[in-house]
Amino acid sequence: MRLKIESTEYFSKHWVIFFTGFSTLDVSATGGDDYIGISGLQLAFEVNERVQQVKVSIVNDSIGELTERFQAHLETNNFEQCTVCVAEITIDNDDDIGKFNKEG
Repeated sequence: MRLKIESTEYFSKHWVIFFTGFSTLDVSATGGDDYIGISGLQLAFEVNERVQQVKVSIVNDSIGELTERFQAHLETNNFEQCTVCVAEITIDNDDDIGKFNKEG
């Protein structure tokens, strides 16, 4: 899965490179079991660049599970302004766990 990170403005040739931190956080999904977690990834927006993409790998197993979630945290420090943005990502269960028949 690729997450698109887009700045709300272009960085002109008069600005220095803009750095941003990216991390994932477990909610009901577990890093390492359900997806490959990321911690402290630094992204750099070069002059005149607005878009970065981050690849988050989803673990594709055959274990029947419920639909699960994790969060993506984007930490930015734009000179005078510092904000933290959070998005929640849902991993849909697509595993076929089969049917159970109860005899009785």
